[in-house]
Amino acid sequence: MGSQPYLDQRTQKPKMKNIDYNLIYRYLAGETSHAENARIEKWENASSENRSFMAEFEQILHNAVPKNPPATPDVEQAWLEIAEKLGKTTGEARVLPSRMQRKPHHASSKSLRIVAAAAFFIILVGAALFYKNFLHQVDWHQVHTKNAQRLPLRLPDGSNVRLNADSRLQYPPMFSDSVRIVYLSGEAFFEIEPQAKPFLVKTENAQIRVLGTKFNIWARDEQTRVIVKDGRVSLKTLTMPDDSGIVLSGSQMSICRKDSAPETPSLVDSKKLLGWLENRIVFEQTSLSEIIDELQRFYDVRIQLVNPTLGQNTLTGSFHNKPLETVLASICLTLNLQYGSENGKYVILK
Repeated sequence: MGSQPYLDQRTQKPKMKNIDYNLIYRYLAGETSHAENARIEKWENASSENRSFMAEFEQILHNAVPKNPPATPDVEQAWLEIAEKLGKTTGEARVLPSRMQRKPHHASSKSLRIVAAAAFFIILVGAALFYKNFLHQVDWHQVHTKNAQRLPLRLPDGSNVRLNADSRLQYPPMFSDSVRIVYLSGEAFFEIEPQAKPFLVKTENAQIRVLGTKFNIWARDEQTRVIVKDGRVSLKTLTMPDDSGIVLSGSQMSICRKDSAPETPSLVDSKKLLGWLENRIVFEQTSLSEIIDELQRFYDVRIQLVNPTLGQNTLTGSFHNKPLETVLASICLTLNLQYGSENGKYVILK
């Protein structure tokens, strides 16, 4: 389950990420604007590598904070110490970037070179410490189920997860002291242990925040569907501010489509819609194209629509421990279609 998402598999060296580290630092420190938050979260959720990178970065910064930090850090003294190590005089070292911006015409080229050298020294030391710490970090767990496979998982805080077929969950060996974060692609049912620190589930396009409850998330193709069985959760897109979004309670469902705001929560039969937990296939006004995707995952088969426009048809139904042929026959009878098999796959046509 362990992996090292930032290591180049050919060289085993860390890969650099196309992101501003200073922006990440300010984001983790809570000093960024809503627009910057949206930019970071969009980048973070662009790939599993970015998500893992962000989590590792946050953990490293957390571990790097001294237990008893000074009340006020002496920035100028730090620059003086760096300058001394570089063999410069104290007077030259006191030319700081902020002062240069206020009076650029007083900064000599020699002073500029000193500041540049000091800045480069900081970058080198920071990068060395970062990768030294990073390479010793324990890998995030990544569980990826196959078609027709479902797995129960227990998270580090004691929470339980049931992962549906063709789904991926990423979580750290230990949660941080401030927040519990996991990343989901696919479908999973969560039973979260109540704690003071919040529990966050991030998908490709949305974030779910919860303190203690039972809920289901279906997240595929830039769409996130949340069904709450017990308790309360909040749902928002990744581009929305943290204090926004909607709140869902027991037997309510909402959907986020791409960057659009979540739909108004609606009352649903949560037990029925979560039939996959009891090995049932349940469709509620579901498009045929989505039904086919679910059947392929459930039965581990290939199914093709000869005419893609047929995928727009919708269907409501429930099947429990039925052979695939029985399910296909019922679907085709309802929609006035027919099915057959060729070259190891099923075909549906008019």
